[in-house]
Amino acid sequence: MWNTARHCMLLLATLGALSHVVAQSAASNADVVFTMPITLDGNLKDLHLMRGETYENAALSFARENGLSEQANVVEQLSQMLKQRMEEIEGAAKADQRAPLVQFELPLTIDNRNLRLIKLEGESAEATAQRFLQDAGFSAEVQTQLYPQILNVINQKLQELQPAQKELFALSFEIDGRAATARHFENGNPIEEAKETLQAMGIAANDNLVSQIANLIQDRMRASESTQERAESSSGIQTTSGLSQQQDTRRELFSIPLTINEQPAMLVHYDGLTARESAIRFLSANGITDPADVGQYLPQLEPLIDAELAKRIQEEAERERTQAEEMRQQQEVLRAQQATRSPLLEISIDIGNQQAILRYYEGDSIDRTAELFLEQAGLGNDPAFNDNAIQLAGILRDRLKELLAQRQAETPVAEQPQVPTTEPLFTVPIELGRRQFNLDYYEGQQPRQAANQFCVEKYEILRAEVGSQFSGEELQRCESVLTETLTKIISEAQQTEGVQREATQATGQQLGQATHGEQAQPVASTTEERVLLFTLDIDVDEESAQLPYYKNDDPDAVATAFCQRYNVDLANVPALVAAIREQLNPIGG
Repeated sequence: MWNTARHCMLLLATLGALSHVVAQSAASNADVVFTMPITLDGNLKDLHLMRGETYENAALSFARENGLSEQANVVEQLSQMLKQRMEEIEGAAKADQRAPLVQFELPLTIDNRNLRLIKLEGESAEATAQRFLQDAGFSAEVQTQLYPQILNVINQKLQELQPAQKELFALSFEIDGRAATARHFENGNPIEEAKETLQAMGIAANDNLVSQIANLIQDRMRASESTQERAESSSGIQTTSGLSQQQDTRRELFSIPLTINEQPAMLVHYDGLTARESAIRFLSANGITDPADVGQYLPQLEPLIDAELAKRIQEEAERERTQAEEMRQQQEVLRAQQATRSPLLEISIDIGNQQAILRYYEGDSIDRTAELFLEQAGLGNDPAFNDNAIQLAGILRDRLKELLAQRQAETPVAEQPQVPTTEPLFTVPIELGRRQFNLDYYEGQQPRQAANQFCVEKYEILRAEVGSQFSGEELQRCESVLTETLTKIISEAQQTEGVQREATQATGQQLGQATHGEQAQPVASTTEERVLLFTLDIDVDEESAQLPYYKNDDPDAVATAFCQRYNVDLANVPALVAAIREQLNPIGG
């Protein structure tokens, strides 16, 4: 009797201390729902509730194992404790199982079945498509067929739900001769926009193309920002505090396309920043500010920036050496020319308290003459260099017009040069400043003379009509490219004429009828037949090479000769032939 009472008192004391009991994780036995620790005679015992077992049976089983089966009140208390704990567990589980929010619903009809596609918040489009097809009960084969279509429907709906983006600008350019347009939207990612541009054209988005297009977009963005800053500066825009708005005036040196957190990003390095500063700015802009994460990324980013910076410094030094050498050679050529030529015009120019003589030689570029004069006078690095060069070039043009008008007035009409009345040997279509011009080449002309005359005249037209300004370097580049083009055309024509002349002479000897005049006739005829239809600009090793096509030429022969001349793989011949035929179709050739 005393032992029984003693056991009851101990159990009641134990039950009073059970307010702090917590549920343990599921036991190794998969049938245990939960376990509660019970202190009995100073020892811990486990009270289990098995799957499918009632609270009363679980309490009775525990009491029987511990010799308390005769104590009905103890069994009842244990049963109530199990029930209360189960209610707590179920309540917590219900709180965790919050109903997912529906993002949108779409009614669909598939095989005459009216279905409803439900997209949940936070669920990927792929997961939604798979769940929809599985819930609809389609076979595995049908699911495979329908999956791309369902996924496309979901993505279209998601795109419609996106807030409308404001287009800031559009860039037009060419990719392998195909017109392309890249659009930049407010808060848009240049890399993603570059990929979308290529995707719209059906071109695989390789890293090289994506990087080039993204850089074009970024260049335009910076140009727009610079224009806006100048406009704000000129209009005196101020912040609400009355202080001038501060802008980051650092100059971008280069950018590196990267992937961070599985998202494309562009690391931009500005002049005046260290590699570490640029890396930290990049990480901060992409939401990485935790010191541990920053410390993990910095050893990877800093060497990238340092390597690119060293490469740019080396390229800049090489470019400066090349420019200095070119400048030295130009000055030597200029001095040699001036030693053997007489200036057409001399103008006295005041520079500070000194005077210098600006000499212009016939056939020279007016703009380049003005630039060289300023450089030789020590004003090459002056901030107003461009303005001064334009002003001097204008003075030169005015004086030249006066001089030419004076000479024309003094020259008898019979001695004045006449416009050629003969037909040109050939005509080359040239595009300058988005305008089309024709370069007529006459017999007896020198290629460089014809090129120089064309470039100077047409640049003057563009300057007068649309106000375009061209540097001496641009004029020299125009003259150099056209001289090379004319030389190639003449060389090819001479080769063709030589072959045909030999054939004509052989035929004349066989017939015994050839005279000197009769032999010259086919040559003249051949020259007249060499009518240039068009010229294709072909990229060869990142340089532009021109492919001229004449009337009656064979596309395959021209394409093959071009590939052989520039050491291009003959596998490119079909593509060149296709490009030639595409140009011939509008002409009717």
